[in-house]
Amino acid sequence: MRKTYLYYSNVSNLNVEEVRQFLPDFRLEKLDRLQDINDKKLSAGVWLLLCKVLKKHHIKLSRFPFKLTPSGKPYLEHLNYHISYSHSGDYCVVAISNEPVGVDVEKDRKCDEK
Repeated sequence: MRKTYLYYSNVSNLNVEEVRQFLPDFRLEKLDRLQDINDKKLSAGVWLLLCKVLKKHHIKLSRFPFKLTPSGKPYLEHLNYHISYSHSGDYCVVAISNEPVGVDVEKDRKCDEK
């Protein structure tokens, strides 16, 4: 039976400098390349949310280190969990499932009607 869990967080009040110590090197490198403060909050926030979700599901990061796909997406080797994350606007979202899963969040934007 499919079991999928969805978690979200508002990162608008996240202090990026205060959370840097909790981020892995590859996430810090990405964070340092970003110019926009909101992009930095989203990048740090989605990682922190992902770590919190894994802890909630009793997945110890020290025992199951993240690997990166060639496209830069994190995954966990030797686990029966699939993860997906997204971020936009002030929100980040993480999905975890026992089957392949994908999640997307988008800021609601007005478009010009022409």
